[in-house]
Amino acid sequence: MLTLEAKDEKKSWAKTAALNLTQEISGIRWKIYNDLNANIPLEVVIFLIALLVTVFFNFGVISHHHWTAALGLVTASLCVSGAIFLLVELDRPFQGFFTVPTDPLKSAVDILKTG
Repeated sequence: MLTLEAKDEKKSWAKTAALNLTQEISGIRWKIYNDLNANIPLEVVIFLIALLVTVFFNFGVISHHHWTAALGLVTASLCVSGAIFLLVELDRPFQGFFTVPTDPLKSAVDILKTG
């Protein structure tokens, strides 16, 4: 693209727009490549889970033996474990239980190849 000669203002604008799009697409490709790896270290997740298990265990030990207290502890622990699950899953958009669909990207690449 850099070797193309712009003979008038219209072609010069088109060349500049094409170069800007090429740069933007290159940046997006690097971002996708970087997002393939997890950003949250496994050690941090393990430490967080161990800390929360300790906290909920201690709450369970010191709470009264009543079904409402037990139900509250179970509900709170399920909510926290769901939040940790979502945090870990959303850190890797192209892997895991929840994934970003790649079909629109594949169809866009096919359109670019053919036309």
